[in-house]
Amino acid sequence: MKKLKALYITGHSLGGAMAIIAAAIIHSSSELEPIKNVLRGVYTFGAPMVGGRVFSETFNTAFGAHLFNHVYGHDVVPKMPPRTMGSFIPFGKQYVSTPYGWQLERRFVRQAILGGLSMGIGVMAFVRNQFPLLNWIPLHVSWADHSPLNYLRTSQIVYPGSEFG
Repeated sequence: MKKLKALYITGHSLGGAMAIIAAAIIHSSSELEPIKNVLRGVYTFGAPMVGGRVFSETFNTAFGAHLFNHVYGHDVVPKMPPRTMGSFIPFGKQYVSTPYGWQLERRFVRQAILGGLSMGIGVMAFVRNQFPLLNWIPLHVSWADHSPLNYLRTSQIVYPGSEFG
């Protein structure tokens, strides 16, 4: 059996939150030291926030430089859980979708204030996207933007000239 040389953990939505928790467990356990030494990156796509201030500060120090959070458009899930469930704080690096692929964003998405309201607006945005005549209505959260297909398509965009670099 070959020795593990590199480990990357990834997930979409709840799977992304579980990827962060798995990395936190790896960094918290002395028994998993060999795995911690080969953990190269944690990549999340449309993942909700996982922990509060202490969790975020602790694990931002432990593996924040290797945590890459991706947020497509107005995806509602990265804004969850709502503030009514407590204060959750994102960490690591956040990338947002652009027409040219993923771009590093200095500011994290903000936690939603009310879950029910955000979910309702997210459903309205999904319906709006089905009817192009309604696209003039500005909505800042969307369930349609949470589709894994959006994340996949953005990840496949190739910058002009990058094939030569």
